[in-house]
Amino acid sequence: MAAHQLPASWVIVGSGFYPWLVALFLQKTLVKPLQRAGRQPIRLTLLQQQSAAPERVITTSSALRHFNKNNGLSEANFVRGCRACFNLGTVIQRALPTEDRSLSGAGAKKSSGFFFAEGPYGYIMRGVRFHHLLAHGAAQGFTAKLDAFSVAAQLAQQNRFTPPSTRSDSLFSSLDYGYRFHAAHYTEYLSKLLEDADISVYRSGLSRVQLEPDHQSIAALELDNGDRVSGDFFIDVSENRVLKSALPKSDHCVSPCHPTAVLQTAGVQTRDSKAPLKPYQHLMLGRGEISIASTSHKQGYSQQFAVAASGENSAKVFWDLQPWQGNCVALGPALSNRPPIIIDEVHSLLNGLHELARFWPKRDATDTDAVSKKWFNRNLSAEGEQIFDMDSLLFKASFAHFGAELSHGAKEMLALFCETGVLPAREQQTLAESQWIALLYALGLPLKFDNILARQFDGAALVKQLTQLKKSIQQAAGSAPLHEEFLRLNRLV
Repeated sequence: MAAHQLPASWVIVGSGFYPWLVALFLQKTLVKPLQRAGRQPIRLTLLQQQSAAPERVITTSSALRHFNKNNGLSEANFVRGCRACFNLGTVIQRALPTEDRSLSGAGAKKSSGFFFAEGPYGYIMRGVRFHHLLAHGAAQGFTAKLDAFSVAAQLAQQNRFTPPSTRSDSLFSSLDYGYRFHAAHYTEYLSKLLEDADISVYRSGLSRVQLEPDHQSIAALELDNGDRVSGDFFIDVSENRVLKSALPKSDHCVSPCHPTAVLQTAGVQTRDSKAPLKPYQHLMLGRGEISIASTSHKQGYSQQFAVAASGENSAKVFWDLQPWQGNCVALGPALSNRPPIIIDEVHSLLNGLHELARFWPKRDATDTDAVSKKWFNRNLSAEGEQIFDMDSLLFKASFAHFGAELSHGAKEMLALFCETGVLPAREQQTLAESQWIALLYALGLPLKFDNILARQFDGAALVKQLTQLKKSIQQAAGSAPLHEEFLRLNRLV
């Protein structure tokens, strides 16, 4: 990074909180450090467009919490400023047939739903992964859902919350969490946070993208109000990809994942933004649609996504395989035209920004710069493939009657997991291993193996140990304060 000659002028284009989050990242990781070092000044320009759904609820993983912490932002100020609550995971409920033999060939039993938690499930004992122990216990007659061994899941089920404990022997030591808040509140919070920063802000529509004579990079933006914004490097986080669309067409395709069932936004409904949010996202799957909703007093935000089953419709979905092209980077909503389901949009955006930080662009195109772009594009494409794989698993479980096909990567993951109980190592891992296992386990996939290491545990003793662990987690969760009470006691509301 030190060897790179950084662009002097950065232009960020997008709606809602996206451009502000990018500006905050650049301010913390680029502008301020260069100022302290007496290096060349960096100029940030932000083009704020109108958001299609400003009041929608944003559910984030722990990525945003770690970002705030690493950049010295107060969690208390953030929660108060965004009127946020804590997020412990996602409740996933499904409308499914009793069994679907196409999943495993053996007839996978289906439960009505499960909790996809932040943080681990159970504990590694004597070097044995917890799902192996649970499978060994099931062979002895022990039955329990995996989320019974998640502290986050048990807290959410009781609408309770407590911060992670610093004591290594505490059941809360492994707890992880994100946030939930309304997009408009987050936009306002970020803009106030940056009001003293030297950032030029334009609130106007974009009339035209002016390209350089070679048409390979962007020269300037012409706005509806007559202004002209020039820059050295452009970041596109717009919902309609206004900058990337102006460049020569790059490879946009559903491959390498090509799920047959594809999400398409069907409608957005916004209700009272003052309604208290619960510490989890509620995801309903079934009847040919996915509905993401807040369940607080039947108020909040809901969004429906239709599912297209034909290959013709699936071609409308892409994950940009070349997000960095010329002097423009597409991130967040400009990277893909599909809505994130479990992997939240803030996580994807922050991950893209961190990848960009590893490969800061030079002003002049060189061989080294081209290599940086290649690695950057490959890393973000790898993450996109994993997100598609995860969603295709949900599609298969929820819409099997539509004949949805799993992606190649998802098929390999299923086969290896069922036969060996392990997951293949994946580049740029999007989910933790325990989260992938929780997702596969919750789909009712039978493990077709007998783990040698798990056999070292006496069956009766293991069942007793699992029973006690389940009871301890439930009791620990029950001792935590109610979510709203925690917010009040810590003056977060």
